[in-house]
Amino acid sequence: MKLGLFLEEEDTVEFTFEHPGGTGSLSGVPALSSAIGRPFRQLFDTGNPVGRINYLFFQPPDGPRRTLGALCYTPWKRVLFFPGLATRRVPWYTGHDGKTQLTAKTDESLDHITLEANFDTWHATILTAQAVKETRIPKRHTRQIGKDLIFWFALSVRNPSVLETTPKTTTLGPFPVSSTYSQKLAALLMEAREDAVFRILQLQEEQPIANNQFITFEFFIDRSSRIRLWLRRSLLRRYGHSTPVLYPIAVPAVRESPKAVDLVLAKTHDVEIPGFRGCFTVTVYRTTGILAEEAILSGY
Repeated sequence: MKLGLFLEEEDTVEFTFEHPGGTGSLSGVPALSSAIGRPFRQLFDTGNPVGRINYLFFQPPDGPRRTLGALCYTPWKRVLFFPGLATRRVPWYTGHDGKTQLTAKTDESLDHITLEANFDTWHATILTAQAVKETRIPKRHTRQIGKDLIFWFALSVRNPSVLETTPKTTTLGPFPVSSTYSQKLAALLMEAREDAVFRILQLQEEQPIANNQFITFEFFIDRSSRIRLWLRRSLLRRYGHSTPVLYPIAVPAVRESPKAVDLVLAKTHDVEIPGFRGCFTVTVYRTTGILAEEAILSGY
């Protein structure tokens, strides 16, 4: 991914990304509202640093590349995930206890998901129709899977088109700034993405996604920063290592509950954020069923 930064005038700054494998271009309000641009809004609005950012992309077996979202490690040791949902409407949240809860109204959108610095709890922030941020899923718990290994949350999408199409170029700005601040802003922008290695996630199977299948992304934190073979096996539901099923299997999250929960073939991807001690492991798999909504969050 190539990055360009342009100081066109002494009082404006423009920030441009290039994404090999992307399609088309994105600028203006759509760019700033996208998962690629949204992490920078705090910097542009208040001047406060955003921390370090890494992007996750999803390459389906067929069709254009999609933006799964942005991971941001803040100066306050929190981790934020900005999902790359095209409509950003997540009306349902499903828990391990089988209960389904309302997350957002029809005129509201999911802004980001926050993992607290203690790694014990997380919450989701909703953006109302009046552009006011509200915590609609308060203080959900993570789950300790093993020593230093933590399950965070899962995101299920009806099909790849639910995710934003990855653009070839993204332009943020121009934003008005004072001549004395422009260089500092440029440095903060460059620092946020410095040394980040962007990951392209894929499914285990190469065949196209069927109409009666949906995709789930599960997020884990590995604080030891080691690849764990037994984790891969547990996600494949093998060798006696298993975790409770979290992806949506009950009405109203799905249109019809499956008669049985089959084994799933998951592919794991390790994602690092510069400055974060450890790494994130994101698993991707498909499941037979039809989601009642375009996207659904799941967790403990």
